[in-house]
Amino acid sequence: MSWRPAFASQSPHQGFWWDYERKKYYLLVPEQWASFYPTLVAVILTLSLSWADKIIRKSLLYFVKWFSEPTQYGPLSDSGSYLDDSTIYNAEQDVIELLRAPGGGRALLKGTSKRLYKHGFCANVLLLFVGLLILCSWVGRVVAGVYTAKIIADRQAVWESDRCGIWEFDSEGAGDEAATRADVYERDKEARAGEYARNCYERSNIAGQEQPYSLCDFFSHRNITYTKTSNFTCPFADDSVCVTGAQAVTFDTGLVDASRIGINAEITYKFRRSTTCAPLNDDYPFVRNATSHNTTTFFYQYGSLLDWDDEIANYTFSTTNDPFDTRVPAYDVRLHGTSWDRKYDSWQPIPELTPPANTTITIMLISPLHIYYLKPSADPIFGADKKCYVEGYQQPFYCRKSDPKARLFACIDRHELCSPSGDRCWAMNDEEAELRTKAALSPSYWLMKLSLYSSSMYDSIVWRLGNALIAQERVAQFISTPLPDNHWVAEVERGFASSLARIQFDAWEISSGVGRQHEGDDGYVEYTPAEAGDMCGLYKFKSTGYKNVDATAFFVLLFVVPLSLGVLSRTVGQVSDFWGFVKCCFRRSTSKPDSVPGPGSDGRTTAGTIDRNCLEASDVVSDMNEAGWGDDSEDTTTEAPEGSGSGLSGSAHDTISGEDTPLLTDEMKEVWDSRQLVFFWLLSLPFRLFTWLFRTFEARSQ
Repeated sequence: MSWRPAFASQSPHQGFWWDYERKKYYLLVPEQWASFYPTLVAVILTLSLSWADKIIRKSLLYFVKWFSEPTQYGPLSDSGSYLDDSTIYNAEQDVIELLRAPGGGRALLKGTSKRLYKHGFCANVLLLFVGLLILCSWVGRVVAGVYTAKIIADRQAVWESDRCGIWEFDSEGAGDEAATRADVYERDKEARAGEYARNCYERSNIAGQEQPYSLCDFFSHRNITYTKTSNFTCPFADDSVCVTGAQAVTFDTGLVDASRIGINAEITYKFRRSTTCAPLNDDYPFVRNATSHNTTTFFYQYGSLLDWDDEIANYTFSTTNDPFDTRVPAYDVRLHGTSWDRKYDSWQPIPELTPPANTTITIMLISPLHIYYLKPSADPIFGADKKCYVEGYQQPFYCRKSDPKARLFACIDRHELCSPSGDRCWAMNDEEAELRTKAALSPSYWLMKLSLYSSSMYDSIVWRLGNALIAQERVAQFISTPLPDNHWVAEVERGFASSLARIQFDAWEISSGVGRQHEGDDGYVEYTPAEAGDMCGLYKFKSTGYKNVDATAFFVLLFVVPLSLGVLSRTVGQVSDFWGFVKCCFRRSTSKPDSVPGPGSDGRTTAGTIDRNCLEASDVVSDMNEAGWGDDSEDTTTEAPEGSGSGLSGSAHDTISGEDTPLLTDEMKEVWDSRQLVFFWLLSLPFRLFTWLFRTFEARSQ
């Protein structure tokens, strides 16, 4: 029986699926097909860029015509120089050449701000709009390119199984051979959790020591985070049972959402797992000894052992003589634990050790056998202060504490189940709370709860015993590397991390139905509660050989963006009415209050021509096309009727001043090259914002 079936028989659901944790739709496909999707999107976006260029080009040309018109403030200076403070913006000035000149950039911003200040609010809004249009267009291209590559997401997937639940060994109906196989299988599951804790919890918490490990990349979340605290308060009912001066240590996950252990459901509940441990007093009356026939036996009286209702021992453990005489380089580890229903427990702790309500307790005895330490240690559990000399070595080793007694510590485990909001929590065996909160009706709740059943300190070490210790890993032949004075805390932390890893593995086993392969000859039967419902399809993990496609991004980039650009490129000519309205707004804002209708003395249009110019705003499209700046594939030019006045369709000239003046010259076309425009708008946006803030402040101060 293998304890790594995940890599041999993964069963991801292919196709569309919803990730409730990230609130996204994904499409899971085989890895060899994953590159097809971004390639398809890139091709479609490339073909649709011509539509985007058409939209930008036409929009810019409408603005160029409007912004290059003279105003009632008078003609431009003869020199057209921006260095002259009395001038305003000249559309025929070569922006690139100006920026290359000494002080050109400052003069450009100064002249632009002066014109914007004179033209009023509409000009500022319009200029900002066009600048943002150009900026967004170029940024949009970059973003689209980036997202094209990012539509391929991670390897998250939902496990697909048609039968889920818990399978446990039937000790009464199976034979001895099946029982032995079941013991080995349970040991392998515990070792799997311990190995995961060693490689994926401990190393990930130490900077620079995280190492690649295939099993660490299986769960949707690498580990369950927790905190560590310590104090000098004895966590048990009576302070006398704790070692005086020794610290108690607590490891606590806090509230953990069920999605952290891979549960993918619309409503996920929360849980909290904590463990508090402390070394136990090994003096009288908790430890007693008796000598008979030169044999000394130590009795550790922390509770009695029961065989159903009959007491078989009034002590918890016993050791004989000096354990160092046992020529085995190992640790003797023994333990007992309680359950949530204590009346069936084989170990009944003494009143001083009675755990709080809705908790369990694990007591562990640790005794080093024939092990030599290079240095002494004051650890309350793994201490060594007795000098031992070995033939051939001048320096002494340290073999154990001065007395041959074993050392013990106990841990209180707390499991809490909580509502989705975390405002209410209850014990694992509180069925009334489950009914009150309707948690018992949710398969995702049951998947979380059943995953916590084998996650105590007792379940982290019971099958491996001494082989689970970090101290055992440091023994080579009969010699151990030095152990720190608080090494027992590291052992407890390893056990706590193993219990969290066990939660992660059990969640996968329940939702995948792995235990059903041991039905029949292996003696396993299903014990899934009927009220748990269908727990299949609720588990999320990282698949191997598959990739996710971000369904939303793929749909938007493949359909929405190209179709939107195509439609806008066909209808962009209709915005000429908008530009005409802006022209009116601009002229209203620049007209003097006492202007008289009719042409001004300088031959330029005054406020009296506002309505006529608004009606002539539709001339922009034909003006741009005839000037050579419009869509080459569309000929919208019409010949203006004779005597129709200025600015009618088909005229490629600006007739506002009553003269037949070309609208766009070759120099203007060169100046308003799109790349120069982008540079100009980006350069002027911060200064324009500062100008607007200054004007607002000035207006409020007046």
